[in-house]
Amino acid sequence: MERGFYWAVLWLLAGCEQTPFSGYSGYVEGDWQVVAAPESGWVTALPKANGEAVAVGEVLARFDDEGQRLAADEAREQMLAAKAAFEDSLSGERQSRLKGFEAKAAALRLRLQQARRDAKCYTALAKADAAARAEAEQAVLTVQTLQEQLRAAEADLAAARQPARNGVQLRLKAAWQASERHWALAQWHVDNRAVISRADGVLYERYVKLGEWVSAGTPMFKVLPKGARKAVFYVPEAVLAQFPVGRRVRVSGDGVGQLTAAVDKVAVSPEYAPPMLYDERSRGSLRFRVEATLLGTAADVVPFGLPVSVEAEHD
Repeated sequence: MERGFYWAVLWLLAGCEQTPFSGYSGYVEGDWQVVAAPESGWVTALPKANGEAVAVGEVLARFDDEGQRLAADEAREQMLAAKAAFEDSLSGERQSRLKGFEAKAAALRLRLQQARRDAKCYTALAKADAAARAEAEQAVLTVQTLQEQLRAAEADLAAARQPARNGVQLRLKAAWQASERHWALAQWHVDNRAVISRADGVLYERYVKLGEWVSAGTPMFKVLPKGARKAVFYVPEAVLAQFPVGRRVRVSGDGVGQLTAAVDKVAVSPEYAPPMLYDERSRGSLRFRVEATLLGTAADVVPFGLPVSVEAEHD
């Protein structure tokens, strides 16, 4: 009787088959990119709807920009004025003023020529007692005066033809460069009135409506970049070393077949554990969260939340 009982137990144990290992349980999640408002403003356009594909640089929203455009136009005019002032300092006086200096010098030369003839004549007459000596002396004095005036006029003309002093040029150049930066900053504020996508992917959710006031830094859109789906799964401590960052894993799920993923994040602490002390018997119940990015174009159609099984690929 006793021997028969033992044989029955052995038969039952032999008939039991171990359940084959089917991988660690997990699910598919998106590595979302949240697009926030760069500046505050009223929403005037929302050209993209939920579910539409977006590309890098594509406009997702526009803010009112009248004030920013006026500021940019004003900054541009100030920059052009500063640039013109600097260029003028390199070329000397304007042609109209140069012509005035030249005409003044030419007139003085003619007067000096006439004064020299008069002085020569009066000096000769004074020696012959045909004219008063005072008249001859006055004529000579007139020549000397005109010579001094001509030298001053020619010096003014030469100075007018010269560019501005180095110090003046440097100051005007610095003012021009500062105004260029001010204009660039004003134009940057104009550009920021358009909220653009920073990645190729799909717009999954809009958090704002047309006509709303949005403050700077407020989340506006939820975008899933291409290749941003990942498998999240949990492994026990005993096999954690099998899933280092960079390790390829096999991911399988209903309707998607088998996919390949690459581990890119491993938790440094247990994700969950029973409410007990970490002794030798409880260590086996610890689970660590692992994330692996799904690879290949087929991964872009895997639905979120899909339950999956994950196994490490062996070399």
